[in-house]
Amino acid sequence: MEIFIKNRIRGKHQFQFFMHGFVEASIKLGFKAKREVGKGGRLQKYETKLCRGLMQMTGRLWHKLMVKDKALLVTSRGQNLFSSVFPYYRYKVIPMIWDVWPGYWETLYVDLRLLQCDIVFVTVRQMAEKLKADLGIKAYWIPEGIDLGDYCPGNDLFQRSIDVYELGRQKQEYNAVIENVLQMGGVKSLVRNEYATDGSLLKLAYPTAESLLRHLPEMKIIVSFPQCDTHPENAGNLETLTQRYWEAMLSRCLIVGRAPKELTDLIGYNPVIDVDWKAPEDQLTNILSHIADYQEFVNKNYIIALKYASWDNRIKQVKSILVSEGYNGFYNDQSAL
Repeated sequence: MEIFIKNRIRGKHQFQFFMHGFVEASIKLGFKAKREVGKGGRLQKYETKLCRGLMQMTGRLWHKLMVKDKALLVTSRGQNLFSSVFPYYRYKVIPMIWDVWPGYWETLYVDLRLLQCDIVFVTVRQMAEKLKADLGIKAYWIPEGIDLGDYCPGNDLFQRSIDVYELGRQKQEYNAVIENVLQMGGVKSLVRNEYATDGSLLKLAYPTAESLLRHLPEMKIIVSFPQCDTHPENAGNLETLTQRYWEAMLSRCLIVGRAPKELTDLIGYNPVIDVDWKAPEDQLTNILSHIADYQEFVNKNYIIALKYASWDNRIKQVKSILVSEGYNGFYNDQSAL
C-alpha cells in the first residue's frame, strides 16, 4: 500500500512548530507528501460539520469509494482530526494526534470511527492505552519530539541575562512564589506569558517562534509543569511530555517545576529540579544565588536531549511500526529504518 503524509507549511510568524517538525522529519526520511489544500490545510467549523454529516449519511456507499491502495498519515489535534484530513477522505487515514484532552474525546472517537482508523499514533501514553481499551484499535505512543536544528545551547548559566521564564501554562501557587521572590529581590528579571484563569492564552512574551528561539539561550531558569498540575480541569489525569521540556534542555536552561513521567521514563532520570513546596521561596533564591553549581546538570540534560529529543528518532519508530503492520510503500530508502 502506498502511504503519504499530509504536508504542513510553516507560516511566516507561526509560534510553535511541533506538527511541522514531525512532518518535515517524515519527508526527510522518505515519506511522500500530499499538499495542504484550503486555509491552513483544514476545513472550517461549519464545513467540518457539513462534511462529517454527509459522510455519516452516505455510510457504506462512501466507504466503497475509498481508494484501497493509498494511506495518509495526518497530524492533528484531538478535536480537529476530521477537518485535518481534508481533502483526502478517500485514503486510509492513519492519525498522529496531539492534545487529546478529555473535552475532545467524544469528537475524536466519532472521527476515528467515521474514518475507519485501525491504527493511530498519539503523543500521550495514557491515551494510547485508553484508545486500545475503548475502541479496540492499534494505538501507539509516540513521545513528542523536536527539531534539534532550531535550538542553540547558549552561554553558561552565570553569563545569562534573564533569571526566570515561566514557559507554558502557569501553576498559580508557584506563580505566587516567583512574585514573592521578585519582590524580595531574589529574582532580578522575569519573563512570562499572560494567561486567563482557565489557562487560555492572552499574550505571549515572545509572539513568534523566531523571537522565542532567539531569547531562550538568555534564560537561567525555565519554570515548567505538566498541564495536569496547572489546569486539571482541562487535562484530567493525562500527564504528558511536551516540547517545552526539550526546548529548555536544548537551550541548556535549568528547569524548575515537575517533569512528566513520560520524560523520566524515556531518558532514565529526572532532568527537572522539583519544587520544594516546604520552602519554595528559599529554594528559588538559593538556586539563583548558586546558579553556576547547576552547569554540569544542564550540560547533561543538553547531551541527553540531543540523543532522545529528535523527531528523526520518532519517524524511524513510526516507520518500523507501520512495516510491522504491513505497510511497506511509504519510503524510498529502506536503510532509513
